[in-house]
Amino acid sequence: MAETEPAEARNSAQRWSRWPAFAFERLRMPYGIILAVFLVFSAISLFLESSLRVRAVGHWGSAEALGLKQGIATAAAGLFILAYMRIIKQAAVTTLAQLRSVVQVDDLSYESAARRLIWADSRVEFGLLLVAALLAAILLVLPDNELRSLPHSQPLEILALAWVTAFYMLAFWLMLSLVYNTIRNARALAQLAAEPLQINVFDPAHLLPFGRLSLVQSLAFVGVFLIPLILLGSPRSGGWLVIVLSLLSLTALFVPLWGVHRQIIAAREQALTQISEELLVVQHALVGGAVADAEKLAALAQHTATLIEFRRRVLNNPSWPFRDVGAVLRASAAALGPLVYFILNYLVQSYIFPLFRTP
Repeated sequence: MAETEPAEARNSAQRWSRWPAFAFERLRMPYGIILAVFLVFSAISLFLESSLRVRAVGHWGSAEALGLKQGIATAAAGLFILAYMRIIKQAAVTTLAQLRSVVQVDDLSYESAARRLIWADSRVEFGLLLVAALLAAILLVLPDNELRSLPHSQPLEILALAWVTAFYMLAFWLMLSLVYNTIRNARALAQLAAEPLQINVFDPAHLLPFGRLSLVQSLAFVGVFLIPLILLGSPRSGGWLVIVLSLLSLTALFVPLWGVHRQIIAAREQALTQISEELLVVQHALVGGAVADAEKLAALAQHTATLIEFRRRVLNNPSWPFRDVGAVLRASAAALGPLVYFILNYLVQSYIFPLFRTP
């Protein structure tokens, strides 16, 4: 049986890994090629946009440099999303294989949970593509001060603008796809966490895959938020937006784990109640004078020490599926990465750099 279960988990993991978690996996081609094609497509788009901007004003200025930096940030974020969605899928497949013996449901129900966690709905993805096209039209095509302000009188210029518009539409689509995948995965993970679980209050190791997957999913938004902060700098205004987005990342980390948290709390209360009852029995035996033999007293003392140690371990273990309280704090700090970077950058700009300025 010990050899059969790992074999079944490997077979299931291989089957789940073939499911399309997002649109680009439906292409059935090496993912490295997809990333390379996107990188080349982005580079060509940035070159065309920069060329059109220079042609529009006749020189390279600060506005053109800022536009190029924004395009680079967009391309970097898109490349990160493409790569990270693959990481999320691999983490989901690994987590499902590790949690099969922990989640107390039948195989059919577990397979359904795996499908909800991994398989993307092609209809939703197509709908997101239409929304991305609409956003590109509203934000970039229709305004007079955006792409319409670039030269578009010649056929080659029109083709270049169409290429640039397709690039930004693809970037919008990737962002929407990331949001869709993250929400879908968070809901599926929350549903899986609400199923009956095998809880060991003395050792949370078997529940750690829940925490790892939730952390991997929440860090997707952290990376997307940090890329423009690093490449473009902290916003002069709108710091509240960084705070809100960081809090959303923190919420995305812990909300899917609520079912695990609730079951850990219930199991801890049950274990602590049993330990208290055992300690009460020992107390009655000692106070009532029922035990006078030295060996029995030593056995009771050892039993009491063991119960107290068990209680200490139960109380010290976190009520979330992480190794210890320190791991919970580190995961929280990682989810709040954009806020931490924003605050540190503000402190450096406001208090450190002025020290090195000449009077």
